Amino acid sequence: MQGKEELMAVVAKVSELMRITLKALVHTDFCLAEKVVTEQPKIAAIIREFRQNHIHRLTVGIKETEDTCNLHLELLNGYQQISELIRNVDFTIMEELTQGRACLETEEGTVSPSYKK
Repeated sequence: MQGKEELMAVVAKVSELMRITLKALVHTDFCLAEKVVTEQPKIAAIIREFRQNHIHRLTVGIKETEDTCNLHLELLNGYQQISELIRNVDFTIMEELTQGRACLETEEGTVSPSYKK
């Protein structure tokens, strides 16, 4: 995967985080907020991997990579920061809704609320 495709993948993943966060906010859904909080570190790892890929492309001398180096790294940094801000919103949603609740993943892969007593 080259730089443009990597950036498009990051945009899609961060956009999905935002979509889930908005849904969690609108529906006051603890489980959706928790999903974002657990998914964001995975996206951060992907961004780190893509940053390393970019640096590798620089070391092998790919012309397009040299021409767009600063822009590419700034975009990755920006999307990293956006994903962290989205995660912080979800932490706030969870904090507001916490009343001894936890989420359990069902056998079908869906998340359902569980109430602790």
